Amino acid sequence: MASYTSSAGAEFAGRALVINGADGTTFRAITSTIANDNFGVDALGIGGADGDGFTDFVVTAVGQAFAGTGPGVVYVVKGTELP
Repeated sequence: MASYTSSAGAEFAGRALVINGADGTTFRAITSTIANDNFGVDALGIGGADGDGFTDFVVTAVGQAFAGTGPGVVYVVKGTELP
C-alpha cells in the first residue's frame, strides 16, 4: 500500500507500507524524507527479481514530474523475510 501524500517524513514526501492481509498490521514501512517527492504514487509486487526467494517490489516517486519540471524515479525494493 502506498500514500504519496503522506507528510510523515516531510511535506508530501510519501510512504509505502507492506501490510498483513490477514490482520492489517504493518510488516514494513518506508518513508521518504524529501519534501514533495510523492514517494508511493504506485507500489507493485514484482516477484523475486533477484532470485533470493522473497517477493521484491517497485515504488514510484514522481516528485517534480507532476509539474513537468523534472523526472520521476522508480525504486526497486528488496523483499525480506517477514516476521
